[in-house]
Amino acid sequence: LAQGDLRLPPGVEVPARAPGFASDCHVLMSFIDSFRTELSLPKGGLDALVQTLHNPASGPYLGELFLALIRGSMEAAQSQSLVVPQQWTAESTLSALTWPEVLRRWINCGPHAVSNRRNYPEALAAATTLTCGGMKTHPQGHMAMLMCLVDSVMDHSNVKGTVDTRVAHIDELRQRWHQQQKDFKDHEKQMLQDKIVREAAAQNRDMDEGDESDPKPEAEIPEELLNAEFEPGSKEELERNRKIEQIMEVNKRAVFQWEKKQQAKARDEAEEAELRELERKGMPPKPRATELRADVATFACRLGIGGRESESLRGVEIGDKEAAAMVHGLRTNGDIEGLDLSDSSLHTEAAQVLTKMLGTELVPVPKLRSLVLARCPIGDAVASVIFECLCRLSITNLDMRCTLLSPSSGKTLASVLATTQQPPCSLTNLNLSGNSLMSTGVGHLSKSLPHCKTLSVLNLDGNGIDDAGALQLAAGLKENNTIHSLHVAGNEIGNEGGLALAQAGHGRGVRMRLVDLCDNKLTGKQILGEIEKVGRHVVRLSKR
Repeated sequence: LAQGDLRLPPGVEVPARAPGFASDCHVLMSFIDSFRTELSLPKGGLDALVQTLHNPASGPYLGELFLALIRGSMEAAQSQSLVVPQQWTAESTLSALTWPEVLRRWINCGPHAVSNRRNYPEALAAATTLTCGGMKTHPQGHMAMLMCLVDSVMDHSNVKGTVDTRVAHIDELRQRWHQQQKDFKDHEKQMLQDKIVREAAAQNRDMDEGDESDPKPEAEIPEELLNAEFEPGSKEELERNRKIEQIMEVNKRAVFQWEKKQQAKARDEAEEAELRELERKGMPPKPRATELRADVATFACRLGIGGRESESLRGVEIGDKEAAAMVHGLRTNGDIEGLDLSDSSLHTEAAQVLTKMLGTELVPVPKLRSLVLARCPIGDAVASVIFECLCRLSITNLDMRCTLLSPSSGKTLASVLATTQQPPCSLTNLNLSGNSLMSTGVGHLSKSLPHCKTLSVLNLDGNGIDDAGALQLAAGLKENNTIHSLHVAGNEIGNEGGLALAQAGHGRGVRMRLVDLCDNKLTGKQILGEIEKVGRHVVRLSKR
């Protein structure tokens, strides 16, 4: 905004800047969480810290924090044999009412006064106002004094002991990790060497046994062709040379096929040896690539039989060739309406082949209406290819839960759902649970909901949505007249976002049947009761 690279639309207010001490707040909160037990620091989170910094009279948190840090600083100074007046540490002197005066004297006249003047001049200036009960100092002043106390309390014996213990634990974990990496590399190197030895032994065995079982093809040229003598350039000589070239070409193809067969045989034997080795070590066997490819080919052939309404192909690796075979099977069998590729590995090239060939205008689109890609690690690249062809494929049920989607996928899908081109998107059931769309991706998706004329069930469980994302989602739902079931369980939605989602179902063309808010950050019996009252018994809440 300051450099002019980002321009806001007309009428949009410039966002407020974060407070200058925001980073110090996070640093201080990290210190409090790390040494709360060692220094007897008060309980409370970042919200309590920021609130009492701006208004110390709003709660006892800031006073208790100052009191604990003053005691810790004095104990740290005494452990270093520094002079600390005894009357400052007495319970009758240092209390919840007198800590501002003690703190002013500690910062200005204590054993660390010289270093405080050099390193924390803001703390010295702020400490002069503490004689009035500590209520007139601005938030930056309070923060400067807190950071000054944190610097001096780091010499406390409990803090040093905890730091040394944690550093030793981290060093131990780092050494263990390095050892595990070394063992893994050594094991991988040994496995590679064993594999090379097995392949060499298999090739030698094939060469030794090839003469008897499967000899290498050799060109057999009749003697009459070799011994025949013709005039150079004559028609007879040209005909003989042509026949010899044909024989050599046939032999060349036969040798090529023989070499491929020998390579496949050696590869199979190496895999068998590897499987036996894994079985000997008690490890689970890995599925062979040849078996996975065979499963895809068998599936593609089965699709062409006809008479089926849905097919399932789970846990296989699908490349561009396998995808083309599947498309051929789907077009041959016009009755397939559902395709389940759960737990499979779908390459980007395969997704492009599937969507391009299934959605092309040159070939009639099949009856495919349901596509399940649950737990396929496809990511944003493959997902964008699938989203862009939803309109052409007329998919009504799309299950993409746990597919490693990020906020950018939410933006791509929103552009598809909001498109005005023909034919429009016909999704009725959309499952994006278990991804990382976050509030940013859900915000993009919410803007497209008013354009969705068929979507009835939307599942966004476990996507890291907070109150900001919930408010955007509620705004989109108010403009949508088709969604009747919304699943947002397992997110970070608080009271404000939960209430907004419960109220979004009123005044719409279709009545909400379910708003699932289980396992979110909804707190307080009053707000929970209000959400249930507003939701009219269609809101499902968590038990906590």
